[in-house]
Amino acid sequence: MKPILIGTFLLLFLLIIGCTTTSDSSQNFGAEPVFLEDNSNKISVSLDNITVKPRGTDAHDIIIYFTVENLGTEAVQLGATTRLIDYDGVPHAGTGIFFDLMYPGESSTTFDTISVTSDNYNALLKGATLYAYFADSKMKKYSYSKRKTYDVTWVINLNNQ
Repeated sequence: MKPILIGTFLLLFLLIIGCTTTSDSSQNFGAEPVFLEDNSNKISVSLDNITVKPRGTDAHDIIIYFTVENLGTEAVQLGATTRLIDYDGVPHAGTGIFFDLMYPGESSTTFDTISVTSDNYNALLKGATLYAYFADSKMKKYSYSKRKTYDVTWVINLNNQ
């Protein structure tokens, strides 16, 4: 009887802790992917999730998760830069991201972080556009000007955070 009582107490304790602990807020998008195409390359880009983590009392880290799938016939490796542009047109740059080398049919998921002050975060709450610039980073044989590049934008609502 004693082990059942202890087990029930532990289960109840874990349930209470699991139901009351929150640290971050996130927004799942689930939107249709964007397709980037150029000759033999066809790439699907999905904006998966945005998480906001307060950093101290005067800053926030906005973490943006992307999944990229290679639907083309050649291997591709993408790098990307992101920025959030607030309602007033002020850009806030991310740290930059690189996806794994993907052969046809493979996918890669990664994230970028944009750090902003609390004042800038409040401006982003009024409305924001996420801008992402993707470039094929595996194409060493071409000059930079001949790399395949793609621009994608999403209008996002950080108020759901």
